[in-house]
Amino acid sequence: MNVTMTSPPPQILHSLIRAGQLWKSAQDTDMELMASVSSKRDKLSILQLSREELSERMPDETGVKGGELRQILADELSGLLIRLAEEKTARQHSLLKLKEISDGTELCSRLLESPGSGTGVETRLATELIREMGKEIRASVETQKALMEEIEAKNVTFQEARNKDGLSKSRADFCEVIATTVTGIN
Repeated sequence: MNVTMTSPPPQILHSLIRAGQLWKSAQDTDMELMASVSSKRDKLSILQLSREELSERMPDETGVKGGELRQILADELSGLLIRLAEEKTARQHSLLKLKEISDGTELCSRLLESPGSGTGVETRLATELIREMGKEIRASVETQKALMEEIEAKNVTFQEARNKDGLSKSRADFCEVIATTVTGIN
């Protein structure tokens, strides 16, 4: 029996060559990926940590100078922000009351309480109520403006104090390692 070898058709030969090239390219890419993962294994391990584990690794304030000042400034800022929120709530209440006056709800209840209604008292009472509410709202806006200026100044002082100590730098560096690891994966 005589077997004659013939060459495969050109399409099959081309497909086999292309498949071999793709296989080699995939192997090369796998090797690069494995090398990259191996070199970043330590950094990647931080991404496996839970929130609690990350918190434990975050540098703490033990024995750090300036921590008391930062805490005092943070408490003061917090207090100012609470006062600002309270002031905004009071202003919103005043605006709502002014709306009730303009809708007639508040005015009607005041007129029922006042003697001599129907004799021009309505106009004077409405004017007085609107003037009173306007004063409250303007005072609230001025108070908020002063609070915002105080908050901004206190925040600058807080940031300066925070930037001067090693703890904030250590914490920022720790967060930077995490951010770099996350962006380095992409």
